[in-house]
Amino acid sequence: MRGPLQLLRTAWNFVFDVAKKWYYGGIGDLAAGVTFWILLTLPAAILALVSGLGWIGSVLGTGLRDDVESGAVDFAARLLGSNVSSVESSIRGLFVVQNSGLLTISLLLALWTISRGFAGLLRALDGVYGVEDGRAWYVTRVVALIRARNTAHHRRDRPARGVCVVAL
Repeated sequence: MRGPLQLLRTAWNFVFDVAKKWYYGGIGDLAAGVTFWILLTLPAAILALVSGLGWIGSVLGTGLRDDVESGAVDFAARLLGSNVSSVESSIRGLFVVQNSGLLTISLLLALWTISRGFAGLLRALDGVYGVEDGRAWYVTRVVALIRARNTAHHRRDRPARGVCVVAL
């Protein structure tokens, strides 16, 4: 039968071992690096979304474009209240201008940053589990993009689908 002191000693040893692995394994630095690249993806993705708004009318039809435009203005009105008039013309202008160069650059930047984030996550997991990574850098990036895609499309009520590329 274990006494309370034995239980306390076991808990202390566990916390000490976790803290030691955290410190000497550089887990905090790895987590910070992954977080940095994932968060850096957000501005690029938002820029891609905003620069793609001008193409909605020519790709999906003007009816859908008008619905999305009015929804964006209504959202801004709820968010800003009476101050919406100052940004309404800017919001409506986003749906008029078609800037393919900005869209292309922002999509490439978003893909690059998300692949850096997930590649860092793969390296961190390899380090935590003591796995030696023998993949080429471009294979790691492709695996990272596939992982990002699977993460974005995963729903809790069904198992994840996609290509299993763990063996690469």
